[in-house]
Amino acid sequence: MTQHKVSTNLITGFFGAGKTTFLQSLLEKQDPQEPWAVLLNDEGDLVIDSGILRPKAESLIIEEVPGGCICCSAGVSISVAVEELIAKAKPKRLFIELSGLGHPSSVLVDLFSQKLSAMLHLSSVFCLVDLRYVLEEKIQSSQVFFEQIEVADVIVGSRADVASGQQLNAFNKWARGLPRKPNVLKTGLETIDLNLLETNTKNTLSDVKNIFDKYSQSRMHSSNLKPSHIVGAAMKDNQKNQSHYFSVRYPLNTLFDKNHLNNLFSLIKPPMIIGEARVDRIKGIFQTNNGWLLINGTIKEIIISKINPQKYSLLEVVSLDNLPKDWGTLERKIQNSIRK
Repeated sequence: MTQHKVSTNLITGFFGAGKTTFLQSLLEKQDPQEPWAVLLNDEGDLVIDSGILRPKAESLIIEEVPGGCICCSAGVSISVAVEELIAKAKPKRLFIELSGLGHPSSVLVDLFSQKLSAMLHLSSVFCLVDLRYVLEEKIQSSQVFFEQIEVADVIVGSRADVASGQQLNAFNKWARGLPRKPNVLKTGLETIDLNLLETNTKNTLSDVKNIFDKYSQSRMHSSNLKPSHIVGAAMKDNQKNQSHYFSVRYPLNTLFDKNHLNNLFSLIKPPMIIGEARVDRIKGIFQTNNGWLLINGTIKEIIISKINPQKYSLLEVVSLDNLPKDWGTLERKIQNSIRK
């Protein structure tokens, strides 16, 4: 049983806002003698971010909860996930990173529970926002985005170093208009003050319950299992939160052709239209004949980069509407990239 309360920070933000990059920057500052832990959640059925994070210290433990489990009542509760992680890692600090459509208020309600509040010291809640696109209709029409903003103690405007002056001005004006008046930082232009990790959250149990009730109508969950045309692949097409998730975990040692993958994803120009489906987020890890690749795409950009070796090749695609989806075109294109 732990003898101290574990300092805990929740990290939230919309798809492609830079949550994992931000978390990595914090992990770089870990004292190797101080045990830290990370709990990664994803609304889909795969957690790819654990393969992206690069622990600096052996005293860092990373655990995964896929399938939106810690944001809804359909799966393992956050109480169980946190208790097990604390018992395993005995950390001094805990980071919980939610997916782009994760509902932070439901997580915070659990973190404020009598059982978890005895274990945890809840510090600043961070919300990552790609400041270049904060005013775009796709984001401004998302109830989840506003829920994330309402619980945030710190708004982190990402990609400030590549934003235009006009985009910076628009973000600053938007941030000044937020009713809660959170701390506002801009990555790429400012250094994150680690004291913010220790600052008490301004949220109260009453606050987060009210926010939870306010956005309760946006929570939906359904699942549709389908066989994959790729032998041995585990595939799911899920509909959650009025969005579609297509996820595939490929059989161990499936080898992809690097040139085929490069050509495939280089030709998918934002906004991403694949066959009949509009894609808002795509993230994948692939073992190729020339090392491992990370595919990281939003409606604005697709980045292809090298990554350290992983156990499986994984793909997850998100479409932010509830229209029926036919993922056959994407599946066939990926299948054609597998080396025979």
